[in-house]
Amino acid sequence: MLPENVTLKCVPDCGFWPEFPAASGKPIWQESMAKMTNLHNSSGGFDVSCVSDNMDNPSFCAHPPNVVPYLETPTFISTSHQDTDATSVSVLADGRGDGYLHPTVPPSGMETLVSCFTKDASACTGSVGLLFQNWTNTITSLLPNTSTPHGWFVNRCYRHHNIDGNYTFETYIDNVSLIEAIGTWAKGSSNNSRFVDTREPTLACLN
Repeated sequence: MLPENVTLKCVPDCGFWPEFPAASGKPIWQESMAKMTNLHNSSGGFDVSCVSDNMDNPSFCAHPPNVVPYLETPTFISTSHQDTDATSVSVLADGRGDGYLHPTVPPSGMETLVSCFTKDASACTGSVGLLFQNWTNTITSLLPNTSTPHGWFVNRCYRHHNIDGNYTFETYIDNVSLIEAIGTWAKGSSNNSRFVDTREPTLACLN
């Protein structure tokens, strides 16, 4: 237990993954989280208020975007719209052998779909581009209310980790680096530590 006069703030690295149907059109990621919750009886470690509000579906509280509204502890969300781990287990999941087909993407667009979500923004056109936009819009829409003490830095890098080595210092949004945004937030200024990049996604994603 921490002393009452200690201020606690949290900075998780990535993991802000929304509930989103797989490319096959099926909720593979949601079902995987539900199985994990049941296997480990994880609901006992979830936020009590969240579980109380979702007794019929406690695995709802295993998804970070769903539980953040219940957090009183100030939390800084560092994530990417193009988190390749997130898109691999969510949008591009093929846990049932369905391949990467999405109801709105024809079979001929499978390669384009994978390229768009893992390495090449120029492939994000047509129905694939619409799916990609839906994914990024979903993440942005789930960010906390601005009246909360939370901060965030949502870049457009094709990578998983952000607070990892030089990435912390070399990734910028609006001329502000990730480490600068975290520092400003840690000092108590949430309003100046909320950034969502809207530039073209990139592999390098530096500066």
